[in-house]
Amino acid sequence: MAIECVAETGVVDVQSQAYSAYNGGNGVTASLRRKKRTTNSQLDFPRYPTQVADLKVSHPSEVWVADITYVRFDLDFVYLAVIMDVFTRCVRCWRLSHWLYWELTLTAIKRPLVDHVPDIHQSDQGLAAYL
Repeated sequence: MAIECVAETGVVDVQSQAYSAYNGGNGVTASLRRKKRTTNSQLDFPRYPTQVADLKVSHPSEVWVADITYVRFDLDFVYLAVIMDVFTRCVRCWRLSHWLYWELTLTAIKRPLVDHVPDIHQSDQGLAAYL
């Protein structure tokens, strides 16, 4: 079951916040080990060129970026989807889930779109976008 999107402007350490939310808000920090690869670029889906490589971002909500990472805990793991504003470096929203599927990314983008719509939304076009 995915944990409700709760990040707001000013969240500094999303992974620690996610760990705390996952563990009932007990404030314990995560011991992170990166071993699982979550990006599969060898897919038979169309590839689109990046729109932000040489762009000079000049205002909030001009460019939002999205990514998914794998967060491992002692006996468990979760997937963390993050939407971030490039100009402000503000995390607009994040979601946690035990499963890597398309609803994780869709629910992560829905909440911030209520208040703002970016000019450009950029992601790495990995496998999760198609699950």
